[in-house]
Formats: sequence, C-alpha cells, structure tokens
Amino acid sequence: MLALLFVLHFIADFPLQSREMGQKKSSEFKWLWDHLCIQLGIAWIGIVTWCWFDRATDHTRFLLLYPMLNAIVHGVIDWNIWKGYKWSAHKRIKRALIKEGYDGHVQYNHEYMYRTSHFKYWEDHLFYTTIGFDQLLHGLTIIFLYKWLV
Repeated sequence: MLALLFVLHFIADFPLQSREMGQKKSSEFKWLWDHLCIQLGIAWIGIVTWCWFDRATDHTRFLLLYPMLNAIVHGVIDWNIWKGYKWSAHKRIKRALIKEGYDGHVQYNHEYMYRTSHFKYWEDHLFYTTIGFDQLLHGLTIIFLYKWLV
C-alpha cells in the first residue's frame, strides 16, 4: 500500500499538474484548490481500487481520512514552499542589481522587471533543491499518515 501511495502522489503531482498550475499554486488559491482536488481524487481512486482487491482487510478509516488529510498537508507545503522560492529568487535578483549599481528602489526599475521576467529558474540550483525538499516533505507526509492511519 505504501508503494501505491507514492505512485499515486507522483501521478497527481507531475503528469496531472499543468505548468500553469505549478507556477500559480502558491500565489492564486484557485490553482492550489484545483491541484489539491487532483491529489485528493487520485488518492481516493487508488485506495478504492486497492480496497476492491484486498477485501479481507477493513480499509474504511484509511479510505475516509488519508485522501483528505494528505491533501490538506500537501496544500500547506505547496503554498508555502513555492512562495519561499519565489521570494528568494526576487531577493537574489534585487541583490545582484544593487551590486551592479542600481539604487535600493530597483523593484520599480525597468531593469529589475526585465531581469525578473528573464530569470532562468531552470538554471538556478535552488529551484531543484526546492523541488527535492518539496518532494521530501510530501514523502514524509505519506509515510506518517500511512503509519498513523493503518
């Protein structure tokens, strides 16, 4: 069952998450809500399927609580961790511009807006570190909820 939960998480967090959803889920609640509905739905469908094959065990408590609790914790993680990454990226861009001689009000500066819109997150090591930390937290949540509810 634990391996299934990780597979379900992967399906909901990567193939079924659009690029726009990934970019906006930490700034617009509508996108986070959509993402969490996918998380909850995929977990519920997967667990119902598991229960159908394993009829000898009563999975009622797990089926009723796991998808909801996991979606709530998942939302808290995603809302905050990606807000933190975006804040960090903006601070680092601003710091680089100040180092280059721009004044302390660079957030209103055209050059700052240009740099921000052309920031190559895929070249930022912290971006991949954040993805890894995000997935670590989700994995630990899955393990904790599984151990607690089973």
